[in-house]
Amino acid sequence: GTIGTADQDSTSGLVYQSPPGVVDQADQKLSGLENQRIVINEQSMRLTTSSLAKYERAEAYYRFPEGAKNFMQYKQLRLWARGRGNGWGQNGDLQFYVKIGNDDNNFYLYRTPVNAGQGQAAWLPQVTVDFAQLNALRLKIENAYLQNSKDTLSCTAADSALIARSLPPAGQVSRRYAACGNGYMVYTVNPGVSAPNLRAVQELAVGIVRVDSAALGATRIMPGDTLEVWVDDITLANGVNTPGYAGQIGVDLESDLGMIHANYSHRDPNFRQLGEAASNVADDDLELSTTLRLERFLSPRFGYALPVTVTHSTIVSTPQYLTNSDILANGIAGLRAPRSDATSVSLGVRRTVPLQEGWIAPIVNNLTVNTSFSTASSRDEYSTASHTMFTAGVGYAIGGGPRQRPMPDWWGRAFDGLPRWLATSEFAQAMKNAQLYADPASFRISSSYFKSDDERSSFSKPAASLTDTATLVSSLTNFWNNATALELRPFDALSARWEFSSLRDLRHYGDSTLAGATATRSEERRVGKECRSR
Repeated sequence: GTIGTADQDSTSGLVYQSPPGVVDQADQKLSGLENQRIVINEQSMRLTTSSLAKYERAEAYYRFPEGAKNFMQYKQLRLWARGRGNGWGQNGDLQFYVKIGNDDNNFYLYRTPVNAGQGQAAWLPQVTVDFAQLNALRLKIENAYLQNSKDTLSCTAADSALIARSLPPAGQVSRRYAACGNGYMVYTVNPGVSAPNLRAVQELAVGIVRVDSAALGATRIMPGDTLEVWVDDITLANGVNTPGYAGQIGVDLESDLGMIHANYSHRDPNFRQLGEAASNVADDDLELSTTLRLERFLSPRFGYALPVTVTHSTIVSTPQYLTNSDILANGIAGLRAPRSDATSVSLGVRRTVPLQEGWIAPIVNNLTVNTSFSTASSRDEYSTASHTMFTAGVGYAIGGGPRQRPMPDWWGRAFDGLPRWLATSEFAQAMKNAQLYADPASFRISSSYFKSDDERSSFSKPAASLTDTATLVSSLTNFWNNATALELRPFDALSARWEFSSLRDLRHYGDSTLAGATATRSEERRVGKECRSR
């Protein structure tokens, strides 16, 4: 229920006073033109129970109907709480607690003694939940889960008793993971699936727990006592306002020998635009590329261009927290932090000084050779991937030069003699203004070899663990591609092209499956070899 400034009963000792600094006026949106009275009645939530056995608790909870809430932009949760009647105080039988979590099986909890009495002083001190201590306990549970160690950490006395009374969900066989310290507790039945998360809070609860720790001088609970606590003004406080920084530096050098490009950028985990939330991930991006002209180191009579291009990129992400969680990443041993690397090397060979004599001149002058090798790897918390690729190719091209010349005079006169409706058409104008190619035919032939190897591994846990087995998937691609093309373009408005290409799969499928045996036998026949068995 609720209790407010309008609920005063001095005969029973029920006298309500608002917490310090809490205005006893209802929140209303007014235009300023109303002629009405404002009813003042500041209220608190009132939780009562008739009896509690040792380590039993009574609570009121609220589940956010609009969905999960993100508490990560704040460092604390604050609220006012005070008891009424016997059992309260610094050494009393009763304690107040607040829960933040998903449900009654996965939550963060903070319990503390609160005072009882008359006046505003009974509200003091304000209850403050420090999220940093919750993060530290959550990290302990995650490390215990990854290493398959014991599931209850640093929990003694009342904490252990409370955990023992919290039974697992009905019909579910599961371990209960818990970590405790300084009145704080993290409790979950499955750290890998349903653990509490300040980034996705679905439920908030407050309540009374009986710990029977009364010392000399404390007010003891008597039979028939009504146990009661008042709660008011639950707020998130101490917002995260750490400034973020980002920077970039780049260098470009060019000369006759080649060029060098280097660029480095950094963005820290707190960098964000106005109105945006911080990503909590630091990014470092390095890009390097260079092109070296090897022919510059040789004699000019060599006559070939030998450009070598090397590129490399590295992107390293350093998260403050595991993805979509509130678990501190720097406390997880062997964490697979997101990272990606890519490197490629390519070499091309072509003739720059044409040979003038000999039968080999038409072949060498129009021949190009190129090859490349690249490797890449990437990883995130739950997967890794690697890729290597090798390509080599030879190409020959002749004809099809860019030189053009005007069409003969009779060509234009032929179009002038056409009917006006036809001579002014777009097709006729294009044909009339066409340019004649001096070298109208071109012939190209190429042959290339391509091989790539991919491997992917997936994990169920974000760091190396004895209880986690990787699922490996690998694939090999091995192709030989040949292409021939003949193109005829007498003028720019007309062209004809004939092209033939073939792609051969050179992978070895083995004979462990029917499809693999069929593919292997087909490959053997294609290369001119056939095996027979009796």
